[in-house]
Amino acid sequence: MNKLSHIPVLCLLLTVPPAQATDPYDKVAVSANEKLVKLFGAGGYRGAESYGTGIIVSPQGHILTAAAPFLDGRELRLHLPDGRKYLFKVKLIEKEFDAAILEIVQAKKELIPLELPFFDVSEYVKNAKAEPGNWVMAMSNMYKVAERDEMMSVQRAMVTSIGKLSARRGQFEVPFHGDVLYLDTVTNNPGAAGGALINRKGELLGMIGKEFRNNQTDTWVNYAMPLTTKAEVILEAGKKTFTLAEFVDLAIQDKWVKSKRPPETDLK
Repeated sequence: MNKLSHIPVLCLLLTVPPAQATDPYDKVAVSANEKLVKLFGAGGYRGAESYGTGIIVSPQGHILTAAAPFLDGRELRLHLPDGRKYLFKVKLIEKEFDAAILEIVQAKKELIPLELPFFDVSEYVKNAKAEPGNWVMAMSNMYKVAERDEMMSVQRAMVTSIGKLSARRGQFEVPFHGDVLYLDTVTNNPGAAGGALINRKGELLGMIGKEFRNNQTDTWVNYAMPLTTKAEVILEAGKKTFTLAEFVDLAIQDKWVKSKRPPETDLK
């Protein structure tokens, strides 16, 4: 066989683009970043961070985040992805989910609809599911890497398991004990609480939790609370179970009835 007969085959192989080890995530991350905010405050107990991350869950400026200590402090403000700066107020904190709903405060001269890009929680909870082995992205303002219009940090992770959360930080036990998505990446860093866990389509799967250590191993836990996770809420009429998605939806509509959790069990 003539050696030259191999040349066309070789050229053909060289023109085939190399297989991608991973799907491109840049466009998905940029789109999701438009639906996240950087949170800042002052106060809280000593050693706690005065910053965090929030997920925009309505075009009017309602924000889902973790119930961080600095939310009890002063000078609460946030930065939108485009760099705009707003004050915000805490609409409510629900300890059973260790979560909070915030609301942007507009100046009287700016009382026009914000019409912000947002994660539609009620829609995502119907279709966006996470299972062990799924690749996901965790997006947050960990370590305060973003101040104004900078991009949030993006971490690629895999869901390793789904299970109950049993953890604490120092003397404080985590108030939420429902199912969480355990991740194989160090996602739960300072400032990351309240960040978003999304799939490769950019759909919201859950919220990154606060920093806690596993009760059994005393190691840091990396996890996110899925929209489908459940908590039992004590009401005057008795106990009732809600999902995180239901909590968000009812809170936005001013229909959420805060639980009657005994004060001594609250996590500060």
